[in-house]
This record gives sequence, C-alpha cells and structure tokens, in this order.
Amino acid sequence: SMISDGVTVEEGAVIYDSILMPGAVVKKGAKVEYAIVGENSIIGENCQVGARPETIEDKSSWGVAVVGHNLTISDGSTVAPKAIIYENI
Repeated sequence: SMISDGVTVEEGAVIYDSILMPGAVVKKGAKVEYAIVGENSIIGENCQVGARPETIEDKSSWGVAVVGHNLTISDGSTVAPKAIIYENI
C-alpha cells in the first residue's frame, strides 16, 4: 500500500494493497482493499471498500475500487470492486 502524508487510519482499520491520498481518513473497523481513496475523503466506520481478487468468485467483476476526492462514505457502506465513486454515499 501507499499511504500519503496526512492520512489518518484509526484503530482496527485494515489497508491492503491500496493507495490513500493526502488527508484521507479511514475510520475504525473499515477495510480498504485494492482501492484508491482520493484526497480528503473519509471512509466511515466498518465500511468495505474494494476486495482482494482471491475473494471474488466471478473474476470479471473484480477491479480496483476508486473513491474520488473530498467525499464521505457513510458508516457501514460497501464500495464494490471496480466501482468508481464520485459523490457521497
């Protein structure tokens, strides 16, 4: 993973093979796997963003998940592999 300066990763959060841009926040219990999280975006508590390819049965549905800049992903939300998020969810 590449974690930029100014990133906050709270206790219990998991980052796996991902890129976190400056100012990103990953709240407790969240998992970010094979994803790019944009500048100043917030991944809420217990979110799942992306997934490891070995956990996906249909390999054609797998790809890197992308969360754009300055967004908030609400607590408990899921961002599927291959998804590109450009608004708050």
